[in-house]
Amino acid sequence: MRNAFPVVSRIVVELTFEDPESAAPAAQSHALYPPARAFFEFPCPYANCDGKFDLGTVAKRAISHSSSHATGTAECSGVRTRDGVTQRACGIRAVYTITAEYDAGPEAPAEPTAAGYLRRGAGTASGTRVKSTMK
Repeated sequence: MRNAFPVVSRIVVELTFEDPESAAPAAQSHALYPPARAFFEFPCPYANCDGKFDLGTVAKRAISHSSSHATGTAECSGVRTRDGVTQRACGIRAVYTITAEYDAGPEAPAEPTAAGYLRRGAGTASGTRVKSTMK
């Protein structure tokens, strides 16, 4: 994460789930710090599902555009067994919130460079909310 977003001190990804056919699994919270890889794929919370939630595009877009917050909904890409029927689309949705915290100091926050990465000492964070629906 340090290489991709040098002025970000922490990224928090919060996931709550909605399942139209059954009780939803418990919410999840993930914190990424500079030594971590900037990896934003999360497995479906159902053990019998082979899907995942890929939030990489929305997370990187929000952080690299000096936004500190992104919200939206993503649908699981996998299939699982339900009610005795195999290989049905999972159908669970994750409502996500991605929040970036920036290093304190005279050089932070930052703005995007041409390569889409943050650089130090280039303006202020806008606080713009990015809403996205990924299916």
